[in-house]
Order: sequence, then C-alpha cells, then structure tokens
Amino acid sequence: MSNLANYQRIENFSEVNLPIDSEHDHRAPVKAFDRRRYGARISTAYWLVVIFAASLVTALPVGILCFRWGRHMQEIHQTQLNWFPPPGHLHTVFRRQALFALRPDNISEALWTSLFPRGDGFIKHPELSPEPTCLAVYHQLHCLDAIRSGYWAAIDGIEPNHHARPAHVRHCIDYLRQSLMCHADTNLESINPDLGGVTGFDSERTCRNYDRVTAWADRWRARD
Repeated sequence: MSNLANYQRIENFSEVNLPIDSEHDHRAPVKAFDRRRYGARISTAYWLVVIFAASLVTALPVGILCFRWGRHMQEIHQTQLNWFPPPGHLHTVFRRQALFALRPDNISEALWTSLFPRGDGFIKHPELSPEPTCLAVYHQLHCLDAIRSGYWAAIDGIEPNHHARPAHVRHCIDYLRQSLMCHADTNLESINPDLGGVTGFDSERTCRNYDRVTAWADRWRARD
C-alpha cells in the first residue's frame, strides 16, 4: 500500500467549507459599499469648494478696493494741510521795532538801507537769471519805505520826495496788496485779550532766512 496521500484537485474554492473558529475570529464585518452616500459626500465637498472659491474671488477684489480706498483717504487726510505750513525753516518771534516806522532821518534811513544787499536786490545768475532781474522781496521793501516817506510827508505837511510821490505810493499800495495775497502768510497770530485783536508781535512763526537770501543776492548782484 502506498504511503503517498491522494490529493483531490479543487476546482471551485467556493465549494470548500473551511472550518472557522468563531471564538477566535476577530475579523471586522465587511460593510457594503454605498455609492449613493459616497456620491453625496463628494457632491457636498465639491459645492463647498465652489462656494469658498466664489467667495474668495468676490471678496478679494472688494478687499483690495477697500484697502486702496482707505489708503487714499488716509493720504488725503495727511495731505489736506500739507499746503498750509508757511515756507522756510527759521523759527522766530516778531518784536516791535519802532525805529523803522519813524519819519525819515539819518537813523531811520540807515536802518532801511541796511535791509538791502549791495545792488539793491538786482541779481544776475547764470542759470536762474542770465539777464538782470530783481528779487521781489526788495521791491516790496522799497515800496513799503516809499509809503513810510509819503505818510510822514503828509503828516508834516511837506512836499514828498520823488520816492514818495502820490503816483508811486498808489502803485506800491496795490503792488503790496497783491504780494501779500500771493504769499498768503499762514502763520498763526495770538489774540491780544486787551485789544480783542492781533498785533502780530510776540507770536512764534516760521520764516525764510532773510539773512541767507540777502547774502545770496549780494553774491549774485547785477550791479554795485
């Protein structure tokens, strides 16, 4: 008798009943695949992504516009008063100097003359002014001095000199009016409580450096 075992070929594994030890079988039960539920989950996720993308596309331009608008308004607020500060960097206080308002004499005339550079403010500069011109500030001071002379001539009842003749004074009044409006000094002046108004004195203000202007005009004077 042969010791070799006879094996029968199994054609169909489904027909084989394998013993299962139910006490030691810990395999998780296999759930049936639910295509509808899976499809619903995919559809929900898809629409959430679409809604998020649409919100982002909508909100991003709006956010950019709001940011730019806010920045623009901030710049406007910052620049609304940029024009207001007076020109210059010299901080000073006006003090009353009565000698400049006195009738023409040796002292007052010397004071007014000291305000002008050599050449009386007429300059010639290779770039700014190849031809002789006058710096306006010295023309304005010249006119104010003419009004002073004309004023005291009228007070003293004497004939004004050529510098203070009526036609010249009228010219100076209108010229100074336009000059003051052109510069539109925006320095703030304190109110004198005793007067209920302003004197212009004793208030801090910002100015150009007049000595520097005069030195420049003296250097580039067109005449001596």
